[in-house]
Amino acid sequence: MLLGTNESLHAWMDEGFTSYAETIVEEQLAAEGLMGTRKPVANPFADTYAAYQKLALSGYEEPLTTHADRFSMNYAYGTAAYIKGSVFLHQLEYIIGKENLAAGLLRYFDTWKFKHPNPNDCIRIFEKQSGLELDWYKEDFVHTTNSIDYGIQSVEKDGRRSTTVVIERKERMAMPLDIVVTYANGKQELFYAPLERMRGNKPVESDIPRTILPDHRWVDSTYTFEISERLSRIARIEIDPTRRMADMELEDNVWVTDAED
Repeated sequence: MLLGTNESLHAWMDEGFTSYAETIVEEQLAAEGLMGTRKPVANPFADTYAAYQKLALSGYEEPLTTHADRFSMNYAYGTAAYIKGSVFLHQLEYIIGKENLAAGLLRYFDTWKFKHPNPNDCIRIFEKQSGLELDWYKEDFVHTTNSIDYGIQSVEKDGRRSTTVVIERKERMAMPLDIVVTYANGKQELFYAPLERMRGNKPVESDIPRTILPDHRWVDSTYTFEISERLSRIARIEIDPTRRMADMELEDNVWVTDAED
């Protein structure tokens, strides 16, 4: 309650951020054995994302800018405020990196305690923390009902040591892409395709070697890049294996080589 968010106008900033914090804290308590028989899970936000995706596909979703008293039904309001608001933060982690999100949340609280932040104030804090432009994220995810859906359109071997991958954007909202390639020898490589509108790259988040690809534009429906098979034959390609991007259809996010190839 120290952040005086206008809950009627920006319910997602109040209830959604609270839901995000609850999920994080409960998972930490479970890891410390303080939640009874409950054990930590691989993806504590899986149910949150599933609930948001159900709303997005239902035809009842309204923008997060909708006043709490103006939603057409309570289902649309409740899921937007509590669920999509939580997804907003967890997906922001995917965009700017885990350390930037954690530090940004502390910075947000310290800057706006005993005040009345609005969405612009919030996103500006994370821009300062990460050094990235994020207005595009707020505009698409808060002001519209645009959804995210990427898929691996094709994987074609060019010669003996090069493979061309085409990623398709099937919905309106564009995102930076983490594409993890697993080779037959078990090693992995992360191909990171920043979104041009970000004006920068998120920090390295894991020990997986990262290759930064050229920026891609939100207006382009496909993105093509090449993999040089210098490590071993490609066994698997997957878009966002961390599942932090709220992709509407996950089945086409994975490509697995034919065992007979």
